Amino acid sequence: MSDLKLSTYRPITDLIPTTWQSGQVALDDGHINYLRTGGDKPPVILFHGFQVDGRMWLRTALELQSDFDCIMPDVRGHGLSSPIPANLDADTLSDDMKILVDSLAFSQPPVIIGHSMGAEVTARLAGKIDAKQVVLVDPALKNFMAMMPPIGDELPDYMKPIVETIKSLGQLPHDDRMTAGQTLLPPGTTPYGELDFVTFVEGQSRFDVASYKHARNMGYIVESPEIIAGLTCPILLMTAKQMMMRPDEFETAVKIFTDNWRQGEHVHFPDSGHAIMFDQFERFIVTLRTVL
Repeated sequence: MSDLKLSTYRPITDLIPTTWQSGQVALDDGHINYLRTGGDKPPVILFHGFQVDGRMWLRTALELQSDFDCIMPDVRGHGLSSPIPANLDADTLSDDMKILVDSLAFSQPPVIIGHSMGAEVTARLAGKIDAKQVVLVDPALKNFMAMMPPIGDELPDYMKPIVETIKSLGQLPHDDRMTAGQTLLPPGTTPYGELDFVTFVEGQSRFDVASYKHARNMGYIVESPEIIAGLTCPILLMTAKQMMMRPDEFETAVKIFTDNWRQGEHVHFPDSGHAIMFDQFERFIVTLRTVL
């Protein structure tokens, strides 16, 4: 991604419609921040992945807002929500989001959508509320964190440049922040357009790096088929190409979902990176609308 192109990318304050609402829901030990398109429409809750925040769904929400009330929360340690608690895992985050759902008191069951870590939250939340539909966007199909050394208070050397960049983002002017944010893109990532790249970098700028210590504890749906089997609402599983899995491992992991869900559909995006909603936006929206 060239700096010349980045120079045309507007600040996030120019990208989020002024008609959208922002709010907070109180927890016993903190709060959850959320962004909402609003209106008397069917609710759709969108959960972000690790190291970004709810604004990563900006382009999706802009596409859906005419028909749906899109709610984009920040989980703890991300965005404008509270810092992480002493112990952080996907069950804690889904408990937080149940409080959010109860507080917002929807008139009808919401569709809940989650990407990556957000898919872990989504699946667990769906077992705690009355959900209309679950959409899991490229959840982890393997416990990759178990293959890595635990991360403690002292970060490993290979992570220190990443953390230094993240910590610096909030202090930089917009143009410099966009330039610095390029270094945080996953290897081999297709350059993002304005909406996706700006929200990606802005989410990184509000990430609590202490969350890294808890990444191993987040939990993986693929290791908990009872969570999948317990869901009574339909499930849509979207998967992208897997960079660290053999084809047979991928097929086995997907089979854990298909063998255990009561109603479900699997759609594969073989040419997409992990962020399907960025890399294959048009097909992603068409596929999403088939269940919405």
